Amino acid sequence: MQCFNHTSIIVVVDDNKFSSSLVKDILEESGFKKVISFNSPFEALEYIKYNRQVKIVISDYVMFGMDGLKLLDKVKTIDKKCYGILISCDFVPANNKYIVLDKFNKLQCNLISAINIILTH
Repeated sequence: MQCFNHTSIIVVVDDNKFSSSLVKDILEESGFKKVISFNSPFEALEYIKYNRQVKIVISDYVMFGMDGLKLLDKVKTIDKKCYGILISCDFVPANNKYIVLDKFNKLQCNLISAINIILTH
């Protein structure tokens, strides 16, 4: 699925480096050019404070130091026009690779669809 707007800045926040990299890679492969990932909600907030071009923040729910809901609430106090998407993936054991890929493929389609809807409004 291709994206509609290639120029909007999207911030991905997840304290798990693998997860944030995976989401960032998916967005970039879908055509989004400006995707920045953070492994700390505090670093992401600092970036957003000084970069008002951020249109969407995608955050994991469970993170060390600040959960995703609190992060998105703080983002809204910085920029009311910024959209937030909260995601959480429960990974299954490595011997169930098919299930993990199946779940992530569904997440990918839903995530790209949600971003495209946001960017067209």
